[in-house]
Amino acid sequence: LVYIFPSVAYQFFYKGPWMYRDNRNILCMSDCDGRQGLLPSNAPSLGEFFLEVLICLILFDGFFHFWHRQHHNSRVLYKNVHSVHHQFNAPFVWVTQYEHPLELFTVGVLSVLVPISLGVHPLSQWAWLLLAVYLSVDAHSGYDFGVLDKVFPLWGGAVHHDRHHLNPRTNYQPFFTWFDYYYGTIFKEEAVATKKMS
Repeated sequence: LVYIFPSVAYQFFYKGPWMYRDNRNILCMSDCDGRQGLLPSNAPSLGEFFLEVLICLILFDGFFHFWHRQHHNSRVLYKNVHSVHHQFNAPFVWVTQYEHPLELFTVGVLSVLVPISLGVHPLSQWAWLLLAVYLSVDAHSGYDFGVLDKVFPLWGGAVHHDRHHLNPRTNYQPFFTWFDYYYGTIFKEEAVATKKMS
């Protein structure tokens, strides 16, 4: 409520900001009623929709990897910000949002800025945000319910992130694993398992 209420109150009284670009490529900051051409009249095609959500996923994942790794490499950032999230070695669902307010705010802004900066369709933006929350909760669930990590070797999943909480100097990527492999930050047991699969 501490984070949500001020935003809801602001939007209620000022009727904005509206986080979609209108047909003139302008963001509405106040007095937005949705009837000014702010929402597209048509949904994106299925191909467009999946491509936009996938691009958001890939870009966020890359940005987050470097941002997350920096928090582990900087003693100041880790001690004062990111260590809050790592108070739990074995994550569970509530650990997803158990973090320093600065970290929570930054990740939230990054999650929203990726689709806005790409100018994706509002439906794709909402689908991306729901998918990001779902994947983050799944990664912190403590259970290996995922299917993608069994089918797609470069997908992280809950086991990948559990290992990050066990060994915080590894597995920085939230969803995929290619940057962790490339930069040598993959949990070693995971690297051996992936080589055996291929």
